[in-house]
Amino acid sequence: MNTKIIYLVDDDEAVLTAMERLLRLEGYAVRSFNSAESFLKKFESTMTGCVVSDVRMPPGMTGIDLFVTLRKLQSSMPVIFLTGYSDVPAAVRAMKTGAVNFLIKPARITDLLSAIREAFELDESASPSLDAQENGQRASLQLSRRESEVINLVVAGESNKMIASLLGISPRTVEIHRANGMRKLGTNTLHGLMTTLAPQNTTPNSKNRTSAI
Repeated sequence: MNTKIIYLVDDDEAVLTAMERLLRLEGYAVRSFNSAESFLKKFESTMTGCVVSDVRMPPGMTGIDLFVTLRKLQSSMPVIFLTGYSDVPAAVRAMKTGAVNFLIKPARITDLLSAIREAFELDESASPSLDAQENGQRASLQLSRRESEVINLVVAGESNKMIASLLGISPRTVEIHRANGMRKLGTNTLHGLMTTLAPQNTTPNSKNRTSAI
């Protein structure tokens, strides 16, 4: 039976240690990193699991930067943010483009475990079967050249405005190609696009805890 992997990214060593101990007790395999950069050095496109990342990690990349980079690398791993109040707006914006959840620090352990379980459940429900992947690949062949360009940039995490600038077309034209492409691919969400076009875990025992991390 495969063990689900959680990738912890936080510049606070005490927080990393506490979360790693807790999650190992819950039956998860855990990999810890003290920066987004150190995680990306180990990143491979075949990696599966859930990323739990702090938002603010000075002086390097933020958790939001990490999330955007993972999406540009076409990783569909669910991402949960740990954030202070001042970073909530950024975390909310990231959720609108595919992040799973965010928790205000200090997060209650029960809330963290619940968010992780939800992330894996969403990831599994969105993971396409081989038939679904083949259907998605066949559908992608029906895209026009421009629809394919737009969809690829959407999956890479670019905004409509940026796509318009890159392709030399209007934002309204981007919206039309994006809508047509998503309709042909049978999805209306970014996560659906990623699981249709690209590359996927058992639920460990859960124990009730109410302290915070």
